[in-house]
Amino acid sequence: MKVSVFAATDVLDSFAVTSWPAAPQRPGLASVKDAGLARLADAVRAEKAGGAARRADVVVVMTHWGVERRTCPTTRQEEVARALAEAGADAVVGSHAHVLQPQTTVGRTLVAYGLGNFVFYAKGGAAVQSGVLTVTVTGAGLRGSTWAPAVIRAGRPVLLTGAERTAAARAQEERGAAC
Repeated sequence: MKVSVFAATDVLDSFAVTSWPAAPQRPGLASVKDAGLARLADAVRAEKAGGAARRADVVVVMTHWGVERRTCPTTRQEEVARALAEAGADAVVGSHAHVLQPQTTVGRTLVAYGLGNFVFYAKGGAAVQSGVLTVTVTGAGLRGSTWAPAVIRAGRPVLLTGAERTAAARAQEERGAAC
Protein backbone atom coordinates (compact mmCIF):
# COMPACT_ATOMS: atom_id res chain seq x y z
CA MET A 1 0.00 0.00 0.00
CA LYS A 2 1.28 3.46 -0.86
CA VAL A 3 0.53 6.36 1.49
CA SER A 4 1.20 10.00 0.64
CA VAL A 5 1.32 12.63 3.37
CA PHE A 6 1.14 16.35 2.68
CA ALA A 7 1.61 19.10 5.25
CA ALA A 8 0.72 22.75 4.77
CA THR A 9 -0.09 25.85 6.77
CA ASP A 10 -2.97 28.28 6.57
CA VAL A 11 -1.60 30.32 9.48
CA LEU A 12 1.09 32.87 8.70
CA ASP A 13 1.72 36.14 10.48
CA SER A 14 1.62 39.16 8.16
CA PHE A 15 5.43 39.52 8.22
CA ALA A 16 5.82 35.93 6.97
CA VAL A 17 3.18 35.75 4.23
CA THR A 18 5.60 36.64 1.44
CA SER A 19 8.89 35.36 2.89
CA TRP A 20 8.12 32.00 4.53
CA PRO A 21 6.23 30.09 1.81
CA ALA A 22 8.29 28.14 -0.72
CA ALA A 23 8.88 29.78 -4.07
CA PRO A 24 10.49 28.49 -7.29
CA GLN A 25 13.95 29.69 -6.19
CA ARG A 26 13.47 29.49 -2.42
CA PRO A 27 12.72 26.64 -0.01
CA GLY A 28 10.02 27.29 2.57
CA LEU A 29 6.63 26.31 3.91
CA ALA A 30 3.82 24.81 1.90
CA SER A 31 1.01 27.31 2.27
CA VAL A 32 -2.69 27.04 1.50
CA LYS A 33 -3.07 30.81 1.45
CA ASP A 34 -4.16 32.43 -1.80
CA ALA A 35 -3.45 30.05 -4.72
CA GLY A 36 -1.85 27.52 -2.35
CA LEU A 37 -5.14 25.74 -1.67
CA ALA A 38 -5.66 25.06 -5.38
CA ARG A 39 -2.06 23.80 -5.68
CA LEU A 40 -2.48 21.49 -2.68
CA ALA A 41 -5.83 20.18 -3.96
CA ASP A 42 -4.24 19.54 -7.36
CA ALA A 43 -1.38 17.63 -5.68
CA VAL A 44 -3.85 15.49 -3.71
CA ARG A 45 -5.85 14.86 -6.88
CA ALA A 46 -2.68 13.81 -8.74
CA GLU A 47 -1.78 11.32 -5.99
CA LYS A 48 -5.25 9.75 -6.12
CA ALA A 49 -5.66 9.84 -9.92
CA GLY A 50 -7.16 6.68 -11.34
CA GLY A 51 -5.42 4.13 -13.48
CA ALA A 52 -1.69 4.00 -14.12
CA ALA A 53 -1.22 7.61 -12.98
CA ARG A 54 -2.26 6.76 -9.42
CA ARG A 55 0.65 7.28 -7.03
CA ALA A 56 -1.00 6.60 -3.68
CA ASP A 57 -3.70 4.38 -2.25
CA VAL A 58 -4.17 6.69 0.75
CA VAL A 59 -3.60 10.44 1.02
CA VAL A 60 -3.34 12.22 4.37
CA VAL A 61 -3.08 16.00 4.68
CA MET A 62 -1.73 17.57 7.87
CA THR A 63 -2.89 21.17 8.21
CA HIS A 64 -1.72 23.98 10.47
CA TRP A 65 -4.85 26.12 10.64
CA GLY A 66 -7.57 27.71 12.74
CA VAL A 67 -7.55 30.18 15.60
CA GLU A 68 -5.65 29.60 18.82
CA ARG A 69 -7.85 28.47 21.75
CA ARG A 70 -10.98 28.33 19.58
CA THR A 71 -12.69 24.95 20.03
CA CYS A 72 -14.86 25.23 16.91
CA PRO A 73 -13.47 25.15 13.39
CA THR A 74 -13.54 28.39 11.44
CA THR A 75 -15.35 28.82 8.15
CA ARG A 76 -11.92 28.80 6.49
CA GLN A 77 -11.03 25.42 8.07
CA GLU A 78 -14.31 24.00 6.79
CA GLU A 79 -13.63 25.43 3.30
CA VAL A 80 -10.12 23.93 3.17
CA ALA A 81 -11.36 20.56 4.48
CA ARG A 82 -14.12 20.48 1.86
CA ALA A 83 -11.67 21.30 -0.97
CA LEU A 84 -9.22 18.60 0.17
CA ALA A 85 -12.03 16.04 0.57
CA GLU A 86 -13.30 16.82 -2.92
CA ALA A 87 -9.74 16.40 -4.23
CA GLY A 88 -9.64 12.88 -2.76
CA ALA A 89 -7.85 13.16 0.60
CA ASP A 90 -8.67 10.22 2.85
CA ALA A 91 -7.87 12.12 6.06
CA VAL A 92 -7.29 15.77 6.94
CA VAL A 93 -5.73 16.22 10.36
CA GLY A 94 -5.23 19.66 11.84
CA SER A 95 -3.32 21.47 14.52
CA HIS A 96 -2.61 25.01 15.74
CA ALA A 97 -5.49 25.90 18.06
CA HIS A 98 -3.82 24.35 21.17
CA VAL A 99 -7.24 22.92 22.10
CA LEU A 100 -9.25 19.99 20.78
CA GLN A 101 -11.59 20.65 17.92
CA PRO A 102 -14.27 18.32 16.47
CA GLN A 103 -13.73 15.26 14.34
CA THR A 104 -16.16 14.58 11.53
CA THR A 105 -16.39 13.25 8.01
CA VAL A 106 -16.73 15.32 4.87
CA GLY A 107 -17.97 12.90 2.26
CA ARG A 108 -15.68 9.88 2.77
CA THR A 109 -12.86 11.96 4.28
CA LEU A 110 -12.05 11.91 7.99
CA VAL A 111 -11.50 15.47 9.20
CA ALA A 112 -9.95 15.99 12.63
CA TYR A 113 -10.02 19.78 12.82
CA GLY A 114 -7.68 20.04 15.77
CA LEU A 115 -5.79 17.54 17.91
CA GLY A 116 -4.85 20.09 20.58
CA ASN A 117 -1.48 19.92 22.29
CA PHE A 118 0.50 16.73 22.71
CA VAL A 119 3.91 17.37 24.28
CA PHE A 120 3.48 20.87 25.67
CA TYR A 121 3.63 22.75 28.93
CA ALA A 122 -0.02 23.74 29.04
CA LYS A 123 -1.21 25.58 32.11
CA GLY A 124 -4.57 23.87 32.49
CA GLY A 125 -8.10 24.02 31.17
CA ALA A 126 -8.83 23.00 27.60
CA ALA A 127 -5.15 23.22 26.65
CA VAL A 128 -4.31 20.06 28.65
CA GLN A 129 -6.94 17.93 26.89
CA SER A 130 -5.20 15.75 24.34
CA GLY A 131 -5.26 12.30 22.85
CA VAL A 132 -4.14 9.91 20.17
CA LEU A 133 -6.04 9.59 16.92
CA THR A 134 -5.59 6.20 15.26
CA VAL A 135 -6.70 6.05 11.65
CA THR A 136 -7.22 2.68 9.99
CA VAL A 137 -6.70 2.58 6.23
CA THR A 138 -6.49 -0.09 3.58
CA GLY A 139 -5.64 0.07 -0.09
CA ALA A 140 -9.28 1.04 -0.60
CA GLY A 141 -8.98 4.07 1.68
CA LEU A 142 -10.19 5.05 5.12
CA ARG A 143 -11.77 2.24 7.15
CA GLY A 144 -12.23 3.94 10.52
CA SER A 145 -10.68 5.83 13.39
CA THR A 146 -10.48 5.72 17.15
CA TRP A 147 -9.76 8.42 19.70
CA ALA A 148 -7.81 7.61 22.85
CA PRO A 149 -8.19 10.60 25.19
CA ALA A 150 -5.29 11.87 27.25
CA VAL A 151 -4.41 14.76 29.52
CA ILE A 152 -1.11 16.61 29.59
CA ARG A 153 0.73 16.33 32.90
CA ALA A 154 4.20 17.82 33.39
CA GLY A 155 4.39 18.52 29.67
CA ARG A 156 3.63 14.96 28.55
CA PRO A 157 0.42 13.21 27.48
CA VAL A 158 -0.98 10.57 29.81
CA LEU A 159 -3.70 8.32 28.41
CA LEU A 160 -6.90 8.35 30.43
CA THR A 161 -8.58 5.22 31.77
CA GLY A 162 -11.89 4.26 33.33
CA ALA A 163 -14.56 6.89 33.88
CA GLU A 164 -12.18 9.73 32.90
CA ARG A 165 -11.54 8.08 29.55
CA THR A 166 -15.24 7.47 28.94
CA ALA A 167 -16.14 11.09 29.77
CA ALA A 168 -13.35 12.54 27.64
CA ALA A 169 -14.23 10.30 24.67
CA ARG A 170 -17.88 11.34 24.93
CA ALA A 171 -16.86 15.01 25.11
CA GLN A 172 -14.80 14.62 21.92
CA GLU A 173 -17.74 12.97 20.14
CA GLU A 174 -20.04 15.80 21.24
CA ARG A 175 -17.61 18.60 20.45
CA GLY A 176 -18.94 19.02 16.91
CA ALA A 177 -22.54 19.45 18.10
CA ALA A 178 -21.47 22.43 20.20
CA CYS A 179 -20.18 24.22 17.11
